[in-house]
Amino acid sequence: MQTLAGAVREVRLRKGLSQEDVANAAGISVYTYACVERGRGATGGVPNPTLDTVLRIMWVLDLTPSPPSDEARTLGASSGRES
Repeated sequence: MQTLAGAVREVRLRKGLSQEDVANAAGISVYTYACVERGRGATGGVPNPTLDTVLRIMWVLDLTPSPPSDEARTLGASSGRES
């Protein structure tokens, strides 16, 4: 399973866009986009972008989400969430 960070970087490079191009088109800061793409937040931890930010990036890069993996469904079911 590919991470969000890996997916957005791969697609951005394939489309020949800079981080600034994506951030500007998504209406977010370059810093925020760079944190998402690196998979690290300001303090070095895991970034926690809002759903709105993730959707904006996906829209700019023409990405669509895929269904959750079997592992994710199992984790959701064990935590009381339905898949």
